[in-house]
Amino acid sequence: MDTGISYLSQRHSLDGRPPVMVAGASDESRAAATRWIEEAGWRAAAFPIAGAVERLALQASASGLWIELGADDADDDLDRLLAHANHEAAAGRMTTIVAAPLALIDGLAERLDAGRTELLIDPNPSNAPPPWPSRWRPPTPRSCSTMSRASRRRSA
Repeated sequence: MDTGISYLSQRHSLDGRPPVMVAGASDESRAAATRWIEEAGWRAAAFPIAGAVERLALQASASGLWIELGADDADDDLDRLLAHANHEAAAGRMTTIVAAPLALIDGLAERLDAGRTELLIDPNPSNAPPPWPSRWRPPTPRSCSTMSRASRRRSA
């Protein structure tokens, strides 16, 4: 099975919050994102980008969606997932974080214009936990560039 659910290590407890859904093209990208999420004290459910929209439709509730991208991740499945994530964020149903290399910023900023979306550009997981939106968890020290919807508009 391609879907994995983390049930947190001994230092965390299950607090009833729904998991953060993690979509990534490779096992490595999903594992890296899952580590960050678990270090922040959340559960994660990880699955491939291929079929992600269908997988999200099966999920009763989620704390948010994390999409982990590499420089070569671009196909119809990703296009569908980004459109779905932007729609859900615009409707206020799910916050979305997209972690991606700098080379993808223009296309992502153009496609993700909903208020509940965040871009993490060239994140470095070895430096610090991720910069969580305040609606998920208090902010932590940032080790990567982030762009909110407002700052994306100013830079355009």
